[in-house]
Amino acid sequence: MSAEIAAVIDRYLAAWRRGDADGVMALIATDAVILPHDGLEPRVGHDAIRQFWFSPSRGVTGIDEFRFDLRGTTVRGDGALTWGKRVLQYWQGAGAEKVTYRWAGTVLIALRRREGSWEITHFMWDDPPAVRRVG
Repeated sequence: MSAEIAAVIDRYLAAWRRGDADGVMALIATDAVILPHDGLEPRVGHDAIRQFWFSPSRGVTGIDEFRFDLRGTTVRGDGALTWGKRVLQYWQGAGAEKVTYRWAGTVLIALRRREGSWEITHFMWDDPPAVRRVG
């Protein structure tokens, strides 16, 4: 993987782990698109993405673990794609209301170089299908 792309992804993950919404959003292009898991509607642009990821209505949250195992990166000119596996474990609520979630799946991230630095333009992730118990 390109060292520059790896550095952007590392800063992105570190900002999430710190709970730094502004740090995350600083790495996202103003016209970015995220394609959430489970067929949720795409979110387009900073305002929609910030509302989806950092809505005050979500209450108290924190991240226990967030990492990518990126397996491939293609850089062509001022554009790049990187993909791989991801693990996210986070919690919401407090006290007896605290609930922990753990998701593992795949991720695809598109980036572009603008004015000498890379920014995330598209972000897509999934989660494995739910296991259905039969019988």
